[in-house]
Amino acid sequence: MGQINTGRVLLAGLAAGVVIDIGEGLSHGVIFASQMASMMEQMGVEIGGSQLVMYNVLGLAIGITIAWIYAAIRPRLEPGPMTGVCAGLVAWALWSLFHWVDMWIAGMAPLGLALSFTVYQAVEMSIAGLVAGMLYKE
Repeated sequence: MGQINTGRVLLAGLAAGVVIDIGEGLSHGVIFASQMASMMEQMGVEIGGSQLVMYNVLGLAIGITIAWIYAAIRPRLEPGPMTGVCAGLVAWALWSLFHWVDMWIAGMAPLGLALSFTVYQAVEMSIAGLVAGMLYKE
């Protein structure tokens, strides 16, 4: 077992983060746009430019986390696509699954939207994990 290559974690993570940012832009701005607009209106929340920048930074941070998880589990699960998917799904469980269940429990998101987003983001973060796995080398 070698050391984690920090530079490659950052490179792979930033690439995975770009995948997440593109996916989130599509989900919030196109695929689920009307449902999101309705939910935000009900909560009295309006998202502006500075919040969008912070969401993109958060997407990059999640991508770096996925790459770090991949690097950590790679020696145990073998390098490859399935390990990348596993890393993405770990991040998905920690971020998306808990987030949307919390939003639903709190009454801030309808069940259908919460379920749709969790499934969508499972695929999105699996793809981000694949990208991180392709770029990470020890």
